Amino acid sequence: MKKALCASTIENAYSDGQTNIEIDQDTIITPLAQDLIEEYGLNVKVVKSEEKKDASSKNISEELIMSIIKKILKDSLNNRYVMRLDSNGLKVIDGSSIHFTDIPNCTDGGSGKYCSISYGNSNKSKFGLARLNHTELTKTIGNDTYLYISKGALDISIDENSCVSKEGDIIFIPKDANVTVKAFKDVELVYSLTE
Repeated sequence: MKKALCASTIENAYSDGQTNIEIDQDTIITPLAQDLIEEYGLNVKVVKSEEKKDASSKNISEELIMSIIKKILKDSLNNRYVMRLDSNGLKVIDGSSIHFTDIPNCTDGGSGKYCSISYGNSNKSKFGLARLNHTELTKTIGNDTYLYISKGALDISIDENSCVSKEGDIIFIPKDANVTVKAFKDVELVYSLTE
């Protein structure tokens, strides 16, 4: 009986850090799965049914169990988000899995939270969400960054230039710029950067 290697299996393997996938001779690779295999640089090995049976009958080692436990703990400590493929093959991040982290150095009793999500093969591209409330933050930005104001207004100074950006505005911040942002009310923004 023919089996199918589908995109969700490839996504799960990639999310788990696997670089090699074994399939048997009767497995058909779907076109979307093939695209993801190439995109992620995964290796697919076709094994004979006997080899697969032999491999599956081996005892699970203590090292394997420990490595799985360490990965689960590491992922939970890093507040990893859950990405899934919907029925059409689109990548969707489950909003309930996104965890915000407090932004340090908020002033005047204000607060700020952010979450950062890596994407792409190299994990050097990131986008994230931030929420600010009655605070001022100053930072030197290490990467070219875009900010999209999705709620509220932000008083922003980039080096010696300043402006008030409102909901719907997109601001470009060049690498190594000194930035000060002031949020007088609730502000939500989306940022994107490449390391």
